[in-house]
Amino acid sequence: MPIASIDSALRTDPSAVSVIAMGTVTDEDRLGTVFSTYSMFGTTVTADAAPSVLARLTKLRGKIKRAAPTPVPELDPVLADTVARVQNGLSLDEALGYVTKKSAEAVPGARVSAWVVTTPSVEKLELPSETLAKPSLRLGVGVARYKPEGAPWTKLAVFFVLVEEPAMNNTARGPAGSVL
Repeated sequence: MPIASIDSALRTDPSAVSVIAMGTVTDEDRLGTVFSTYSMFGTTVTADAAPSVLARLTKLRGKIKRAAPTPVPELDPVLADTVARVQNGLSLDEALGYVTKKSAEAVPGARVSAWVVTTPSVEKLELPSETLAKPSLRLGVGVARYKPEGAPWTKLAVFFVLVEEPAMNNTARGPAGSVL
């Protein structure tokens, strides 16, 4: 890559380049240099990761004529705490149990379901079918960056917390206490 290309990459988006790698290539008569630019993931996720997941989900739900998900603000502190715990080393299994328990406490009387999905990026995220199929969706999303044990790269752990109101148990009684 010519020096001009590296210069061009740095001018286009300097924040996208954090490392310049360089190496040499030789044969009997020639010497060449190879340059490459890349960016390393940080240890934390940018603040727009969860809104990006919600935006992507909203777009996909719109394509199948479903309403946008309704945020559940009571879950924001629970998800923020879960994300921090994962980024500090809590396993995904433990984090899923934690977020489920704390979410149920945050929205008493509602039924809570939680999932965690790992992905290299928001764009490659495979959304749980439950987040697409339901006609209406009350949802909280949290996104943590974590490094699986033995893996060379970090991934995203996307937590989904679905909140449903419990079904009403209404029955009508007819003569002699029979259920209609």
